[in-house]
Amino acid sequence: MLHFEGYISEFLNTNSSTPFYKIREICETILFLEFDIVPNSGGYISFERNTNKQLHEYCYDILNEFSNPLSITEMARIIAEKYPDVNTTTDSIRGSLNREKETFIHFGRSSTYGLRKWENEKENLKGGTIRDIVEGYLKEVDTPKHISEITQHVLKYRDTNEKSVLTNIKVDEKNRFAFFKNSMIGLTYKKYLQQFTLMNYVVKTWEQKFEELKSFRIKNADRWPSYSADEKIERSLYIFCRNCRKSFQTNRLEKYKEELFLEIGFPLGEIVKNEDIWQDKFKILVHFIINTHRMPRIDSDDKTEQTLYKFYHYNNRKFKKGLLREREMHQYTELQTRLFKN
Repeated sequence: MLHFEGYISEFLNTNSSTPFYKIREICETILFLEFDIVPNSGGYISFERNTNKQLHEYCYDILNEFSNPLSITEMARIIAEKYPDVNTTTDSIRGSLNREKETFIHFGRSSTYGLRKWENEKENLKGGTIRDIVEGYLKEVDTPKHISEITQHVLKYRDTNEKSVLTNIKVDEKNRFAFFKNSMIGLTYKKYLQQFTLMNYVVKTWEQKFEELKSFRIKNADRWPSYSADEKIERSLYIFCRNCRKSFQTNRLEKYKEELFLEIGFPLGEIVKNEDIWQDKFKILVHFIINTHRMPRIDSDDKTEQTLYKFYHYNNRKFKKGLLREREMHQYTELQTRLFKN
């Protein structure tokens, strides 16, 4: 909307002898004959949009109206209800929003989106993945931070836990994070004045892990990796197989990965009971105690030992409350007897 006479008056030559009403009449004639536009009763002229409304603009209006994040599915439903003439799909909405990164933010890897302006307007709201949030936090500080401090920051924006945050940043494909001794984490592209001991942590791709599994299978044609194995690499391969099997059984494993597993004869459909996993972990705990003549420590630099410490103390509490299964209670009783004797 534009006030017709007010706009014209901006261009008047104060030295002109032509009356204003004549200038107005000439401009009105041009508007009507050339553009089929006339001022309304209030003296305003209206310029109608001559391009189609873009999909992301519909989404902007919807998010602005609801004033809270919405999933792709929710936005598609609202568009269908409010604008039935707009032909769209969830995939086209996702693609449209991803192209407008200055306007929209997404939350984690879910298909939920919001408006970027909300990061400044709303408290405890931030877009991006957990890795993006961690990177943003570490950019603002001068030294690496302990994983517990990082997790406390992430908890402002996401419902998560320390283990999930650590796992998330360890598998970052962009190699943004540097891992230091004592669970300190920084950024690979930042220089820190204080010296920190860098941990030799290498993130393997899915394909690299699968090749290791194939090599293992060639050497051990009669069995698959075991969680109770002495070698750390075999235990790691067991976890890799277990996670892939779980993804397959929940329809989250990519088709080409499924086909690779089937090619080597891996039983993706086999259901692994929690009891079997518990037995494997317990065997490793007993094996550790026998070989080291001590209990695992939480302050160890070895992640496997830290995991064993957590497993023992978690189950020890359940043992004292009588919450373990009958077989597990018997095994824990034997373990406690052995520890007491030593």
